[in-house]
Amino acid sequence: MWPAFPPTCAALVVILSLFSSAAASLDYCCLALSIALGPNKVFYDNNSEYQRSAVTYFAQQEGELTPSCYVKPASSQDVSSAIKTLRLLNLIDDACPFAVRGGGHHTVVGIANIDSGITIDLGNMNKTTLSSDNSLAYVGAGARWGSVYSTLATVGKGALGGRIADIGAGGFLTGGGISYFGAAYGFGCDMVANFEVVLSNGNIVNANPTRNPDLFAALKGGGNNLGIVTRFDIKTFPLAQYWGGNNFYLGNQSPALLEAFNAFTINPNFDNRSGIIITTIYTSKAGYITTVNFAYTEPVANPPVFSNFTNATIIPQILSDTRISTLPEFAVTLGVNSPDNLRQTSITATVKANEHLLQQIYLLWNATVPSVNSAQNLVYSLTFQPLPVSMLNTGPSTGGNMLGLDSSNGPLVVLTLTAQYTSSSSDAVITATTRALFAAIRDLAAQSNNLISWVYLNYADKEQDVINSYGVQNVAKLRAVARKFDPTGFFQKIQPGGYKLW
Repeated sequence: MWPAFPPTCAALVVILSLFSSAAASLDYCCLALSIALGPNKVFYDNNSEYQRSAVTYFAQQEGELTPSCYVKPASSQDVSSAIKTLRLLNLIDDACPFAVRGGGHHTVVGIANIDSGITIDLGNMNKTTLSSDNSLAYVGAGARWGSVYSTLATVGKGALGGRIADIGAGGFLTGGGISYFGAAYGFGCDMVANFEVVLSNGNIVNANPTRNPDLFAALKGGGNNLGIVTRFDIKTFPLAQYWGGNNFYLGNQSPALLEAFNAFTINPNFDNRSGIIITTIYTSKAGYITTVNFAYTEPVANPPVFSNFTNATIIPQILSDTRISTLPEFAVTLGVNSPDNLRQTSITATVKANEHLLQQIYLLWNATVPSVNSAQNLVYSLTFQPLPVSMLNTGPSTGGNMLGLDSSNGPLVVLTLTAQYTSSSSDAVITATTRALFAAIRDLAAQSNNLISWVYLNYADKEQDVINSYGVQNVAKLRAVARKFDPTGFFQKIQPGGYKLW
């Protein structure tokens, strides 16, 4: 006879006995999760909820993976039950590997989905509520930034999150988080006051400067290595309407724009209310174009800090949509040209702000366009983002993070190449071309002592060594925290996707 287990546990024991007497099947894993969480939270490929998850990844390649089922928890307790179930099932031969999806906006295949496994989709855990004084936003791990911003805007607040409405909170914050407002507030992870986390044993804990402070720091850049974050308690800041939007220029203006960008970035009197991104773009339909995306956290049109970009007598524009508006509106508008379910790839590097280097990098990028321009509906872009010294200095004062950046080398520039297209036959050439380009960029920057080892997780290519780019000391800290909170290596072995510690 079976021991006197509770009904759910008894069912799992039966399933485990099937594993021991027959080949392990992922169908049993999904069945066990359905028993543990309820059948209305586990979905197979014949269900519209399964299909809805598959077609709403940012990168089509990620959505093409076929998990045996999607699990869609509604609460932290559901996530805990799922992890306890998976832990028990994986006592037999690591039989039930899994992935976790927040917003699903990363381009690395397998980071938020899985073939022959279980995908836990946190999308139903998407609510944002506020503390009584509106100083904190309690954000579900499946929330998208557009909904977070809309909630905050009703009380005149903002948060340090993604620039595009559809980006998820979870990956953004555990990967570091670069935002419009970094000069004033640091990285997104630096504005997290508390993480609610499900550990590998299924326990739900809080991590903050006073409770589990080592886990708190490790989650800021540690990705998916330490647990499943189910809620982020984020510090808010006052934000009403402000000036922002885009200027559009002919592609041949890129050298002049990069000169202005470098002067803006290295300004010793950097205005912490300002943010800027320059993107050089080649499109199949329009050829070469360059955009400058602005944000200035005051309702001041064309603030003087941007005069080198906005004065048409200096660099003529072909179009501008700059305006005074709200963070939710800017986030929605910017996302119009970044739809889900197209083929996507990205790769990144970090360098010191140096105009000659940036100009050379632009020329290297430009030279690769003929190698990829046969891809259908191609949008091939190289983005330059400043990391001012004030942004790099924030981490130590907010409980620390794992990024390993040193303000003594600042200001810095994050480079990101993205390719958006529709022809799967172009995957190989685009991947090879972008990797070769960034190898050349790193070599060039290293020759002039301007290369920074840090690799930003949220923009990284699958082959980039994100964790080791944090530095030897931070890798040691991450591994120590992992041994403490996940002593069996559950998240290292059973959740294979992402950038691992070992």
